[in-house]
Amino acid sequence: MRTIATIQQKGGAGKTTANYLIASGAISNGLKVHCIDGDRNSQLGEWERRSQDYDWKGEKPIWPENLSTSQMPGDIDLLYNHLNDLEKQGVDLVLLDTRPGSNADTEDIAYATDVILIPTRAEAADYELAVETNIWIKAAVGMHLGTLPHACSCVQAPQNR
Repeated sequence: MRTIATIQQKGGAGKTTANYLIASGAISNGLKVHCIDGDRNSQLGEWERRSQDYDWKGEKPIWPENLSTSQMPGDIDLLYNHLNDLEKQGVDLVLLDTRPGSNADTEDIAYATDVILIPTRAEAADYELAVETNIWIKAAVGMHLGTLPHACSCVQAPQNR
């Protein structure tokens, strides 16, 4: 089982959007995916419920059997237990969505992941905080884990530029 955490100190930078896109691509390729939502607005964790409750104009799409969601467990030990349970259930990929900022719980999530993705938009504030997030990850986690794979990805670009 692989885990990817989306971490970015700035809110609205595209963490949840990146998770939607990665999950959609992975389930389309037959992977069993579980999304864990650590953001307070719970968009990712409520994805299935919102999809079911939405007033679709036409036929309601069927929720994929190989996609599940949950809220972030209360502490790092519970997260590790949850990840172990997901692996036993045959989950191939876990996506961890985090809240904005450099929080202790986000640092814990970084320890529990294989890859960190730093989403950003093509805006100066997003870029600056993506750089700060990168520095924070290296300082907080990298020295403990050696070289933790992480990447910065642009998930939204202005249409008029």
